[in-house]
Amino acid sequence: MKMIKVFVCMIVVVLLVGCGKDETPTQNTVSENSTQETANTEESSKALTEEKTEENEDKEEVMDLSEVKGKAKITYDSSLTGEDLLKSIELKGEGNFFDNIAYKSIMETKMYTGSDIQTTQIEVVQNKNGDLYMKSISPLGVGITLTKEVDGIDMTYSYMEGEATGYLMKDSMEDEMYDDFYEEGLGFYDSEYEILLEAKVEQLDGKEVIYYEVEDGDTIMKNWFSPEVGSPIKTEVWVGDLLVMENNIAKFEILNKVDDKYFQIPNNVTFQEMDY
Repeated sequence: MKMIKVFVCMIVVVLLVGCGKDETPTQNTVSENSTQETANTEESSKALTEEKTEENEDKEEVMDLSEVKGKAKITYDSSLTGEDLLKSIELKGEGNFFDNIAYKSIMETKMYTGSDIQTTQIEVVQNKNGDLYMKSISPLGVGITLTKEVDGIDMTYSYMEGEATGYLMKDSMEDEMYDDFYEEGLGFYDSEYEILLEAKVEQLDGKEVIYYEVEDGDTIMKNWFSPEVGSPIKTEVWVGDLLVMENNIAKFEILNKVDDKYFQIPNNVTFQEMDY
């Protein structure tokens, strides 16, 4: 359930980063100086990683995944390929994959548009209560999305740094709707609209992953799914022979504790309620 909420939050962050800054000069700067903007973003992303490391090294305790007790596990038959491999993947154990664990991940997305490259880095932090913090850095600005339980209701707060107005969404989806994701192959692809081209077990950066490739019209999506992390750690989107987007999880850590400051709602931002 928590994994799906991460995806919902990611959509909000992307929308905010894409629409939060609509001044024409800013748009022209991104288009005409994409190389410099990308360099600035990468520097900001590096600074973000170093800043968080320095600030929280005494407040975050990294754990090995094998030390996490009671966590659901993803199993599969590595001797299979294709549809049979995906059908063999199961979620075993009590609860869903991300229940009652704290973790931090850093993900980088690159969008290729002609000669331009727009890089966005997203940091995701979850505590053991299931509260989620996300910070997105792109050439258009810095977006923050925070999901936490308030008076028994999951609330999602999203805003751009430096802006006085943000967005608030109340979670009205039932748990069963989130849990459907874990049924029928963990939602790897939609057979009604997509064609599975290939699926196999291979190595990526020394870790065993499930590589699968799906086709939807002219678009091909290549995914490297990590059973250890519970999501793709690398994704490429191709249109014909052109790579249009790639996404990589650069860092994933299970934490024993998380700094509470990640989950503080800012008092200098006015939030407008939205439905989804």
